[in-house]
Amino acid sequence: MDALKTLRVLDLSDELGAYAAKLLADLGAEVIRVDPPGKGLLERAPYLDTTEKISLFDIFFNQNKKRVTLDLSNPMGRDLLGQLWRKCDVVIWSSLDGVSDPRWPMINALRGDSKQIVCLITPFGLDGPYAQFVASDAVIMAMGGFLSLSGYPDCPVVPFGEQSFYAASLHATLGIIIAHIHRLNNNEGQEVRVCAQEAIAHALENAIQYVDLENHIRGRTGDEEPAIGTGVFKCQDGYVYLMAYLHGTPLRWNELVDWLTEAEAEGAQTLKDQCWSDPKHATRHDAKAKFRQIFEGFAASRDKLELYEEGQRRGVNICPLNTLADCAQNPQLRLRGFFRPGHVSSIDRDLAFPAPPFRLSGFDPAPIRASSAGEQGREILAAFGQAKGQMARQKVV
Repeated sequence: MDALKTLRVLDLSDELGAYAAKLLADLGAEVIRVDPPGKGLLERAPYLDTTEKISLFDIFFNQNKKRVTLDLSNPMGRDLLGQLWRKCDVVIWSSLDGVSDPRWPMINALRGDSKQIVCLITPFGLDGPYAQFVASDAVIMAMGGFLSLSGYPDCPVVPFGEQSFYAASLHATLGIIIAHIHRLNNNEGQEVRVCAQEAIAHALENAIQYVDLENHIRGRTGDEEPAIGTGVFKCQDGYVYLMAYLHGTPLRWNELVDWLTEAEAEGAQTLKDQCWSDPKHATRHDAKAKFRQIFEGFAASRDKLELYEEGQRRGVNICPLNTLADCAQNPQLRLRGFFRPGHVSSIDRDLAFPAPPFRLSGFDPAPIRASSAGEQGREILAAFGQAKGQMARQKVV
C-alpha cells in the first residue's frame, strides 16, 4: 500500500507513539526509525522462544521501517540526527517521561521548521503542572478518568494491552494526516501536540456529560448484570455476551425467549410469563439468577460460534468472547486476509502478521518486512556521505 509513498517520516517514538509511526508505514510512508546503540527503545517482552530473546513487541511495531542506530550522547550522533530531521517531512517524538525525557532539550531545539510536520506525544502535554511527570499506561488511564469506570466497585481494573498508548497514537496519526493535507494545500508545516491524558478523557462515552448535565457520577459496575438477559454467560467452549435488555427496555427479549422455547431449553416456558417483560422484575436479583440458570443450561451444549450465528439469524444481540486463539482461527478474519505473511530478518523466517485495519481501493498492500535495529544504517548514512565504518569507529552508530 503506497498511499503515502511520498512522505518520509522520522520515528523517534517510544511505546506511547510507536503505533502512530507504524500506521504511517502501513500506508506506504518511508519511515526511518532511530534507536540507541544496544537494546532498542521497543525491545521488550513478549519474546520469541529463542535464546536471543527476539522481541515480538519490537517486530510488530517496527515492521516496514528502515532502522538506524545513533548514539545521541555523541555530538556527531546529534548532528546526524539533525540532518535526518531536516530531510524528513514528518517527525514523531514521544516519551512517557514527557518533557523530563533527557532527549527533550535536543528535540525542543530542533522543532520549529515551518515546512515540517512535527508530532510531539506526551502523557500530559508540553506545559501545565503535570508536564514534568513520568507516566505509564495505568497512570494515564487513571488520570484520564477511565479507571473510574473500568473494573469492580471496590477495585479498578486496567484494560489489557496498554490501550492509552493506542489512543494517543491514533489521535497523533489523525493529526498528522490533517497537517499533511494542510501542507499540501498551503505549503506550510504544523506542530501536532498530543496529550495522552486528553485522548483518554475524550473517550469516556457520556460520563463527563452525566456530571455536567445531571450531577451524576458514573462508577464501576464490574460484572454485575443490569437486567435479565444482559451480561456474560458460560457456554460449551467459553463465554458469550448477551444483551436482551438495554436501559430497562426489553430490546430483544421476545426473540430470545422464542429461541429458547423452540430449542426446548429447560425452564424456557416460564419466561413467557408477562412478569418477565416488566423492567422492574427484570432487574431483580432472583430473576437474573433464574434466567442465568435457564440460559446457561441451554448454552452448555452449544459453542460460541453456533450461538453467535443463530443469534445473528434471529436478531438477538449475542457475541462470542473470543480468545486470542479464536481470533487467529476466526473464519471472517481469515477470509478477508487479515493475517499476512511477513519476513523477520533477525531470525530469517516468516511469521503471520495482523494486517492494517483498513483497506484503500486502488492500493495494494505492501509486503511486510520486520528489520532489526540498525539494519539499514549503512543505506541511511550513505545518503549523507557518511561511511558507516567511520561512524562506528567514532562510536556514533
